[in-house]
Amino acid sequence: MHVKNVTNAELEKALKVLNEKMFNGNIVWKRSPEKYGTKTRFTLTVKKSAERGGRRGFQGQRVAAACWHVHGHFFDAVFNQVPEAIFSAQGKTITLTNGNWEDSPVGSMFNPKSFSQMCDCTHSFEVWGVNFHDPSSVAFESEADLPDPQEVE
Repeated sequence: MHVKNVTNAELEKALKVLNEKMFNGNIVWKRSPEKYGTKTRFTLTVKKSAERGGRRGFQGQRVAAACWHVHGHFFDAVFNQVPEAIFSAQGKTITLTNGNWEDSPVGSMFNPKSFSQMCDCTHSFEVWGVNFHDPSSVAFESEADLPDPQEVE
């Protein structure tokens, strides 16, 4: 995944907010943010696939990857800081006004699935008491909610 117009510190802030507000510290970098030309590339993953934000495979097995909801809320957390951020992932461009929370088919004709169905987040409210379908869940209420830049670097 790539992003433009965002610093590493802003990506770290978004990850911290995501973990504190929704995912109990389970979301980490698989590939830490690094400059790649004019963009920054990175990959999100989970510490434990059975915990919040873990993805499932086509047969329902747990996969060591961050789910669709993690990515959507991460994008929202970045857009809250940097509205002009531009993400590119899987051939799609995601901006504040276009592309986030658009589901994609990933299954087959015999086993149709979408990215949003490839995790346990659809049952999350009963299990964890968190509504992963509410984009405001990662909104910064005030400047006090923003992590101290000294802590994330």
